[in-house]
Amino acid sequence: MPDQPVPYSGDKGAVGNGSAPLSAIGQWNVSVKAENQTVVDSSTAGGTLRLAGNEDWSGSYRANGAVPSFYPGAAFSFVGSIDGVNGVTGTAIVDSVKIDADIAGGKPWTHEVAFSANGPLSFGAAAAADASVAVPPSSIGTQVQLSSPAATPEWTPLNQVTTISLEFRRENSPYVDSGTGGNVMRKCGPLDWTIAIGVHPDAEATASVLPMPASVQGIEITLPNSGGSFTLSWAQFSDLSDLVVNRATQEIVSCVLHAAMCGVASVGGTLTRGSIVDPANNTVWP
Repeated sequence: MPDQPVPYSGDKGAVGNGSAPLSAIGQWNVSVKAENQTVVDSSTAGGTLRLAGNEDWSGSYRANGAVPSFYPGAAFSFVGSIDGVNGVTGTAIVDSVKIDADIAGGKPWTHEVAFSANGPLSFGAAAAADASVAVPPSSIGTQVQLSSPAATPEWTPLNQVTTISLEFRRENSPYVDSGTGGNVMRKCGPLDWTIAIGVHPDAEATASVLPMPASVQGIEITLPNSGGSFTLSWAQFSDLSDLVVNRATQEIVSCVLHAAMCGVASVGGTLTRGSIVDPANNTVWP
């Protein structure tokens, strides 16, 4: 009887940027497609012929930790290893990074990096292994502060935050031409970011006032244990959603604040460009 095939498991899965392994990976995935073309003409005898079309692929990986290795627009050499030896490789460009904290659940900070093809994807040798000993920061103790645009901001705590979901994104532009060999390539697009902050409206502290739609403020998100801060200058708030008051169950009142990037704001009457700095003190923008 022939040997039974043995499927892979995810126990040795890893992601690398070329030969440099990335840390604390929880999952990675890729999807590949070819835009195959159909042909029906007088030579096909009433049947359908297909020709190989342009090839494209995309993927993502999820990792523990608040600070990603890449931000949107960054090009990197994706290595997705299945067993430390085999997998897929290809040049990619980052489309989006989503960073999450579930303070109410006491969970660690996590982030997910989504990317698209900037050249062909190869199957075969893909060596990557994570030898790091990483301890992702807990969301417990995370603090959020707001400030009106100013040269020297005065930060005011936003009390009773339950969740934070911060997403950076670039609309990278795909193209195919005679020089791409039938592979989809991409160029970096404009940066945008959005944030959703879950809160329990504060019934006691008069200093904590929920930002109203259309207001422009800076947002500072400070990680626990001197882990640094995201400083987002500036945000324009839009929706205040899901304000739930349930008399029947008397559960805690909650709502979600939504805001998005506002790259220029008035500071002392002068239009001033803002900035984005992450907890590792990297300048994300400009």
